[in-house]
Amino acid sequence: MQSWPRPPVPRDYTVAAARVEVPGVQIEPLVVHVESPLADKRDTVGEWRIGISATKAALSAYAVNIGSGAVVVAGDFNSTPDTRQFRDLLSNGYRDAVEQTGSGFAPTFPSRTWHPPLLTIDHILTRNAAASSVETVYVPGSDHRALLGTIRIPVAPQQP
Repeated sequence: MQSWPRPPVPRDYTVAAARVEVPGVQIEPLVVHVESPLADKRDTVGEWRIGISATKAALSAYAVNIGSGAVVVAGDFNSTPDTRQFRDLLSNGYRDAVEQTGSGFAPTFPSRTWHPPLLTIDHILTRNAAASSVETVYVPGSDHRALLGTIRIPVAPQQP
């Protein structure tokens, strides 16, 4: 059994992490929730920018610590795929699952309206792993649709 040091997680922003250890597989699953720039608070755009920056720093740290292992990040980034701040997260080998699969438009928000969701603000990112399918799923009581993805994690070569 191998273990890696956990990178620092920003205290003011939600990044939940777990380590999954399966023989021959290294994976670090993360769940992210970045403050909404439209929430009913004083400086929500500033808080959103800080949250996205903190998320980028955390993803960079995980990429360094896990090396060739897989990282799967899912959650509410409160960012559409065309924002510069979201595109900046796609560094250090991270890829957007919807983009990988060619699924096209996967809107997740708002979910509790008379019209279908219009914005893609929830995402699955992978590093050293490949998404083979992604779909949106209705979640009763939530204002977001969930993303359901199938992710293939490569098996590391066995060590003698």
